Amino acid sequence: KLYNMNDAEERRDYLDSLSYSFVLYDAFLQTGNKALDTILTEKNLYCKNQHISFKCVVDGSRLSFMDTTDIYTIFNSAIDNAITYAPQLEDFEKRLLSVRVSATGNLLSISIENFYEPSASPVIYGYGLKSILYAINKYDGSLHVSTSDNLFTVNIIIPMEVSNAAPH
Repeated sequence: KLYNMNDAEERRDYLDSLSYSFVLYDAFLQTGNKALDTILTEKNLYCKNQHISFKCVVDGSRLSFMDTTDIYTIFNSAIDNAITYAPQLEDFEKRLLSVRVSATGNLLSISIENFYEPSASPVIYGYGLKSILYAINKYDGSLHVSTSDNLFTVNIIIPMEVSNAAPH
């Protein structure tokens, strides 16, 4: 098709659309959980656009016991906080967001980290933190937020075998 195009602008438009297709393909994440795939792919595309490095080591299949709404609540709230904060960092190498999901025994571990600088605007969770707490409390989970070594870390631990967990 490209060889048959005589107009330079038409060729450029075609190449731009191909380039965008590659960006979309590169941004798509497959974790084993469709809801989480949607969230992480959307956030990955946004991060690419904002020059934020987005790293994921995620076993989404471990979230199968959770309600889709709770997955959206937990990950959207925690990741949005990091994404909002990252552009404040002058050092582009520190514009990094890390998401990890794994399980050991019957405990699900979710960890979301980003760099922060004490001199920048404070990291504020507010309503997002309350939403995360509401979601994880359904599963008897726990939340720990820490700031050390210029890392802002959200750690969530949820037992995977809970009789009162929300249905999915």
